[in-house]
Amino acid sequence: MSTTGTLRTFQNQRKLRTFLADLMEEAQTPALCLRIRKAREAIIDPETGKQLTQAKVAQRMGISERWYRKFETVKEPTMPQLRQIAVAQGYPEDYFTPAGNLEEATAQVVAEADRLHSLGDGLEEVLEALRSQIEETKRGQPPSEQTEEPPEPG
Repeated sequence: MSTTGTLRTFQNQRKLRTFLADLMEEAQTPALCLRIRKAREAIIDPETGKQLTQAKVAQRMGISERWYRKFETVKEPTMPQLRQIAVAQGYPEDYFTPAGNLEEATAQVVAEADRLHSLGDGLEEVLEALRSQIEETKRGQPPSEQTEEPPEPG
């Protein structure tokens, strides 16, 4: 394999690893946290003309950016905090709260969490295959020349 081809393979593998790591992180993030983050990312800050930042939302809420970041990644907020987040992002107070049937809304959230969890399970298999491919590439055997079994001694 040429130097350019090897470099391209490593760049593609790096992009794939980053993509898979991002997917695994999303699969482990609670669905409500993902919804809060995506809602913030959809807002353009009129002062800057750019995406609304975590720091700006935290400032509007009167909390630290670090504490707010947890609401987008690992810590599901309480109902009062959820309302405060919605207002700080510029949405109506009840934006994140389920309208109507709470049992139905809960079932939808559970189904989404299960779907994201199953994505994580499949990604582990893909990551293992990628690790094997990287190891083979490091040993000098291009991925296209890989075999299922080692060659028999001759």
